[in-house]
Amino acid sequence: MSDYNSGFTGDRVVELLNMIPNLAKADLSNAMTLSLGMNGYAKFNNGLLIQWGYKSSSSNDTYVYLPLSFYNTSYVPVITYYEPGSGMNVVSGFIISVGTNLFRIRSRYTVGDSNGTGAGTNPFYWIAVGRWK
Repeated sequence: MSDYNSGFTGDRVVELLNMIPNLAKADLSNAMTLSLGMNGYAKFNNGLLIQWGYKSSSSNDTYVYLPLSFYNTSYVPVITYYEPGSGMNVVSGFIISVGTNLFRIRSRYTVGDSNGTGAGTNPFYWIAVGRWK
C-alpha cells in the first residue's frame, strides 16, 4: 500500500490510519457543534441534539422558540419553574404542543395559604432532547 502524494508507504500508512479514531476522541470539535449561551445547544454529528434555555415569564400559553429545529416532533421537552419570591407556592407547566422549531406550554399556580389558583407567570428553565437528522 502506498500513497504517492505523501511519500508514506506500507506500515506507516497503516499506522497513520489507525491513529484516526484516537484523534477524534482527543478533540470533539469535529464531532459536535456547541452554542453555550443561556439559550443554547449541543449538536452531535451522530444526529443527537440537546437544547436548553430560559424564559423570564410564563403565561397560560407560552411559546418557546428553539435555537435550532429538530428533525421531527419526536423530541422530549422538559420544563422546571423558578420561584422568584412572588408567593406562588406550587407552579406546574404542561406541554400543550410541539413543532420542530418550538413548543407551547400552559402554566398554572396554586398559592398554598389562600387556595388561590390561576395562570402562572413564573420564569422557567427548559431542556429538549431529540435528533436533528
